[in-house]
Amino acid sequence: MLASPGLAAAATITTIDGAWSGSDPVVSGVGTDRLLWGESAGYGQSGYRFDSAETPLEVFPDASFLIGAFTHLNKPIRGTLLREAELTVSFFFEGLAEAVTSVFVFDHFETHNEAETCANGVDNYTGVNLKGCADRVGATLNEARSDTVEIGGVSYYMDISGFEYGGSLFDYFWTEERRENVANLVGVLRATGEQEPPSPVPLPASGLLLIGAMAALGYARSKKAAA
Repeated sequence: MLASPGLAAAATITTIDGAWSGSDPVVSGVGTDRLLWGESAGYGQSGYRFDSAETPLEVFPDASFLIGAFTHLNKPIRGTLLREAELTVSFFFEGLAEAVTSVFVFDHFETHNEAETCANGVDNYTGVNLKGCADRVGATLNEARSDTVEIGGVSYYMDISGFEYGGSLFDYFWTEERRENVANLVGVLRATGEQEPPSPVPLPASGLLLIGAMAALGYARSKKAAA
């Protein structure tokens, strides 16, 4: 990993730039802020979109901050189904000439839309599964491909805390079919060698039902629509 010159105990991010830098399988939009895949079954293609957070932004070690908004355009599709995607985010700090880059890996779990009981353990056509079984998206840091930055004499890397939606933070979220599902992508400056805290507790089935009922935001492969 690359080390950058030292910064004060608090640092200011002047710009955040993000682009989808790879996918499995390769789909349309690599190199841009929006991926698209699959053959439309009447509602358009499925996709991922990343919108950077507003800057300037003051950040502190071990304190969460907003990286940007992640959107899953969950549509019924045929053909190519996404399994994984990489998002490369460049953070430009005040006082540093070069960006500090982090690579986040998104695991995509396409579910069978017509299953009686969906992958989240909730009955189909209810709650977040109202329009067919919800898909699951998770995100982790590829630390080996991410830079470090020195703050107050300590080396830090830009880690990912998870998805924030419905007022809580989760390490994955379920996304409703035929909907643009949006969640905040939350990061944290974590000291090199520091262990990650326990993963946030997944939302229970009852909570999923409540979120679905409130039309809130709702990971493997599925048959999205009959061929």
